[in-house]
Amino acid sequence: MKIKLTVLLGVALLFISARTSHAQFYREGSQFVGVAVGLNFTDNDVPIGVNYENAIKREFGIGGIFRYWSRTTAHFSDGGTYVWNTELIGVQGNYHFKVPQREIDPFIGVVLGYGFNQGSAHNTLYETYYSESAPTSVLFAIQAGARYFISDNIALVGKLAFGNDSYNVLEIGGDFSL
Repeated sequence: MKIKLTVLLGVALLFISARTSHAQFYREGSQFVGVAVGLNFTDNDVPIGVNYENAIKREFGIGGIFRYWSRTTAHFSDGGTYVWNTELIGVQGNYHFKVPQREIDPFIGVVLGYGFNQGSAHNTLYETYYSESAPTSVLFAIQAGARYFISDNIALVGKLAFGNDSYNVLEIGGDFSL
């Protein structure tokens, strides 16, 4: 919960610090690292994570992503709980469209990665606890989004991704150029 609050606070500070843009826009050789928080449409989870992208050409960028999300549900009739955690690590490739506004960077791309799932349950009636790991799953997703540069080194990011393995998310975040 503290991590989610920290990410949300960081994104809020990005919005507050918005000024007139003199952005360096997306160009060959640019590198970005960022944070994201989202809403997973499949399970109503809130994934948080980090991402990286390197512009290998003006139109193409490659990089990596890491996402984490967790949910707790009342699973047993006596009020016991079930907790499911998912970690996603993957690579992304994006095509960046050329637009007249230098501060806007729309893109479309793909994500290929692995999802690591782990669940645990605690039954309060019998005082039992168990943990299980689900098989690692291969993730493939299609994503579309845009960066909006609010300064030379900071961009707000919005992204929509649809894929398998319950990865259907709407994300917002911030990217920082290196």
